[in-house]
Amino acid sequence: MRKNLLLITLLFSLNGFSQTYSYGFKGALDQEQHKTLEAYCQSLDYVDWIKINYKEDSKKGEIIIQLADMREERAENDSDFSPIDVKRKLTELGLEPLSFVEIELNK
Repeated sequence: MRKNLLLITLLFSLNGFSQTYSYGFKGALDQEQHKTLEAYCQSLDYVDWIKINYKEDSKKGEIIIQLADMREERAENDSDFSPIDVKRKLTELGLEPLSFVEIELNK
């Protein structure tokens, strides 16, 4: 009985694993750049959803990135999510990338 309970608990804990990150940036971000950045980040592998918070007065913002479960079965040549891709896009848009950190969301 205890083995069954342990197995069920383990299965539920493995289900729905995801990670959330914040990537800060600074610089002027207009509406068109905002849409471009949002569409680009959403198109990256394993990104479940994103949200861009930007403060016009301080010219600083952050991208909240929620990743889907990357442990699912996939082909060997599938790429993982890389913050370098986001950094490259920020730089292309004339923005200065700041810190990239994993965050805990209250569920």
